[in-house]
Amino acid sequence: HALAPHTLSPDRRGRAPTEPRARRFSFHPPTLTTGMALALIRRGVAAHPLSRARGRALSMLNADESTGYLKVYHYVNLALLGAAPLAFVAPPPLTFPIDLFLAVGFPLHAHIGMNAVISDYVKKFLGKGAVQPARFGMLGVTTVTTLGLLKLTLTGPGLIATIKGLWKAPPKKQ
Repeated sequence: HALAPHTLSPDRRGRAPTEPRARRFSFHPPTLTTGMALALIRRGVAAHPLSRARGRALSMLNADESTGYLKVYHYVNLALLGAAPLAFVAPPPLTFPIDLFLAVGFPLHAHIGMNAVISDYVKKFLGKGAVQPARFGMLGVTTVTTLGLLKLTLTGPGLIATIKGLWKAPPKKQ
């Protein structure tokens, strides 16, 4: 189907435009017919929100099916490799931004990685119907973990101070 030709539209007062710069064009998009929709579906570009084509968009639920999230996964992995050891040697004022990054980075990295595990093994052992519920469960675990680590960082001693506290000697009783 060809697109509708551009037509001149009148200005606000109903007059035809007089100068070429004042011309206004209106565009009439083509109508999607049933045959066109079926052709798109056959090619894999379905309009349904849960379709495979939509899974390629950035979706936290299907994080392992997106090249964008896989790039995030690898970049966050490299950043965590540097940030985690740095957090233990950094002076206390600099640990807060690192704590914030770690509080978001660890759960994000784990979420994307676990989505790949869900894709590979849940379908194999529990069937195709269990994949989406497992993904929703993983999203819930990621959300709760991120909120818990952020609460520890923002209102408590912080993630690094808590981990360092594991090696502190207990206070002496008097």
